[in-house]
Amino acid sequence: DTAAVANAYYPHFRASVMSSLTAYPWPTVPLPPPPAVTFTPPFTSQNVLGFDADFTLPRTFEWNVAVQQGLGRNQAVQVSYVASAGRNLDRVTDYPGSYFSNQFLNLYVYSSVDLSNYNSLQIAYQRRLYQGLQVLANYVWSKSLDTLSNDTTNSAAPKDLNPGLDYGLSTFDARNSFNISLQYDFPTIKNAARPVKYALGHWSMDNIFLVHSGNPLTVVYTRTITGFTTSSFRPDIVPNTPIWIPSSTFGGKKLNPAAFSVAYVTPTSTRLQGNEPRGYIPGRAIRDWDMTLRREFPLPKKTNLQFRVDAFNLLNQTLYANPNLTLGNMNSSLVFTPQTGSSGFGLITNTLNTSTTAGSTNLGGGFYGIGRNRSLQLALKLRF
Repeated sequence: DTAAVANAYYPHFRASVMSSLTAYPWPTVPLPPPPAVTFTPPFTSQNVLGFDADFTLPRTFEWNVAVQQGLGRNQAVQVSYVASAGRNLDRVTDYPGSYFSNQFLNLYVYSSVDLSNYNSLQIAYQRRLYQGLQVLANYVWSKSLDTLSNDTTNSAAPKDLNPGLDYGLSTFDARNSFNISLQYDFPTIKNAARPVKYALGHWSMDNIFLVHSGNPLTVVYTRTITGFTTSSFRPDIVPNTPIWIPSSTFGGKKLNPAAFSVAYVTPTSTRLQGNEPRGYIPGRAIRDWDMTLRREFPLPKKTNLQFRVDAFNLLNQTLYANPNLTLGNMNSSLVFTPQTGSSGFGLITNTLNTSTTAGSTNLGGGFYGIGRNRSLQLALKLRF
């Protein structure tokens, strides 16, 4: 409902919504203003935004050192150590009004309690175009740790939840990452007949290949705590129990529900988080090989015609999306309901490409994104 959304943010919000290719025009009648803001308590229908008494501005520190060595006239290799550290990073905690006897709707508190650390070894090799070959290759071995991977997030939790317990692998951590781009111009056959030289000359090949470790995964369960909105918490790890088990479902394997437990939650327990660290489960590695084969046709008057064949996901490898990581839900009476069904806990329901949107910057998305089926593209380009 455009009017409802706009009313909530009056007078700073206007939108034209398109759904299923049907355009909804701009409102022609001025929207009514929302209820007047009152400064007389209780503020039962108003959200309150505040800052922690110890709030300080976030700080980021970066440092690096690099050594580069030439290998002849056309090649070079560089080895770098790159690191960064973030301190006093923002976190937004959402306290519902019920925590404060419903004196207001919600209280959003900014606090600077989070931190991050990143360390990496980076190796780069470069060969300038020489004798038909050009190469650029990079390898990164890194580790990223933090207490929160988003710069701000609504984290509805009791005040005594220690952010330090969340220190673990960042959601975007990729331990190993390698990519290489290669261009090769095939040599011209000098001593062949003219038709053979014309057919086999002026061909080139471009390749882009990448492989990197999967991002770490964290199993959670949702829990409703009296006085708070529903929040996500980590379960306990069950020792000596396999995390992945074979499955006849999509993807060939799934997370094992028996490997995780919420039995630590009891009426007398004060522990909110289980012993599962953040980023406990390694994600699936991602790999992709794209190749282009092109032919240049010189034409008169400095005109050139290029024919090319582009192959995306040349080896047609299937890359699966992450499984459902929500173990289940626990209500305020501590009754736990596991998440089951066709999209239940641990199940993989789609491939990597279908879990991103077309045009997304997340690994490409859409027709050309990483994780789609092999596809071919033919193109002609006239340059003059």
